[in-house]
Amino acid sequence: LAAYLQPLMAGYLVRLEEQLAGRGSRRFWVVHSAGAVMTAAEASQAPNAVVLSGPAAGVRGAFTVASACGHTQLLTLDMGGTSTDVSLCPGRVATVTWSSLEDVPVRQPMIDIHTVGAGGGSIAWLDAGGALQVGPESAGSDPGPAAYGRGHRPTVTDAHLVLGRLPTELAGGVKLDKERARQALASLAEPLGCSPEEAAAGVLRVAATHMERALRVISIERGFDPRGFTLVPFGGAGPLQACELAERLGVKTVLLAPSPGVLSALGAAVAPWLREFSRTVLGAEIEPIEAQLRDEARQQMGQVELDSLVDLRYRGQGSELTLPLGEQLEERFHQAHQQRYGYHRSATPVERVTLRVRASQPRPVPNFEPPTEPARQLGTQSVWHDGQELDCRLFERGLFNQPEPGPAVILQYDTTTFVPPGWSIHQAGACLRLEPS
Repeated sequence: LAAYLQPLMAGYLVRLEEQLAGRGSRRFWVVHSAGAVMTAAEASQAPNAVVLSGPAAGVRGAFTVASACGHTQLLTLDMGGTSTDVSLCPGRVATVTWSSLEDVPVRQPMIDIHTVGAGGGSIAWLDAGGALQVGPESAGSDPGPAAYGRGHRPTVTDAHLVLGRLPTELAGGVKLDKERARQALASLAEPLGCSPEEAAAGVLRVAATHMERALRVISIERGFDPRGFTLVPFGGAGPLQACELAERLGVKTVLLAPSPGVLSALGAAVAPWLREFSRTVLGAEIEPIEAQLRDEARQQMGQVELDSLVDLRYRGQGSELTLPLGEQLEERFHQAHQQRYGYHRSATPVERVTLRVRASQPRPVPNFEPPTEPARQLGTQSVWHDGQELDCRLFERGLFNQPEPGPAVILQYDTTTFVPPGWSIHQAGACLRLEPS
């Protein structure tokens, strides 16, 4: 992967850096897959480190905003047009030392992100047996969902529009064609023997099942109970289905950042400069190697914050778990192995494989202030929910001085949020907190 990407990345970054320097720009950074940044020179030498840069920036942005609002145990949900990326933050932006992309192993520190092919543009279709499927094929931006006026195949966005979760005119002035979306869903409804609204509800259920499964992979299958976490949806489509997913997982709080649709951009802006210095320590004394790595980090990066970690495994294993260096290391490894895999082997020797020193330079984080203008009710519209047609209030996002019950749709320039019946809206600093009533 690195050999394939390096000539392309290196040439592109050199040209970009030269052009920016010619315009008097300051030094620029490249986000990498661990939710931090590196210099252009570093990215040129390790292009495989940036393969998940966009989703990683989103997790960094979500953690930054949520922690400012008092939430650090997070499930993040980044739903865009083609796919949905989910991750888990157990009090921090957590990383793994390797992962795989399309069955290609990538040995680089990266945030543990799981991706499914369900986004706002994902196409709904019937398989050979007549069962409803959603994705992974997407309508993309061109022709896009049928509601955009150019496509004709039904998508997740069309389903939201037909059910009333999206208005026919979005906060940014974009107009959607509800009748065209309904016609697209009618092509599914006829062979299914149902109405377009029932077909739309089915599309959203299937899409939600894909996303629920992904959230279970990064929580329950990693040994975490999702009920103790806060769900942070972002991306253009994430807030539309967040409450439904929270209900499925038993999550009691959904936290909406001030600008969920551009949260990845915020994450890129606040991500720290982070480098990892590592060395194999099998059978070696750790202390002198740790001192060498710390000196190396200070020499190359200057004033930095340093954390020492170590990869451990049971003798005979081929994969490791990474833990902070410190006391009771083997006992903590047994506990971590039990949590991750459901068992441990206290009688099996534990090997220390790789020592890692992570050096970081934090970057300034803005103050997140609540809006000064109150939320404004724009009117009402019909919404289909659980087979019923309900009156739903439309709000322009602003300051919610008091709790507001659902059903409600919250409009803002970068995203739209659906608050179903049985949920309520609360102001939480700069964020909105959605909770079961």
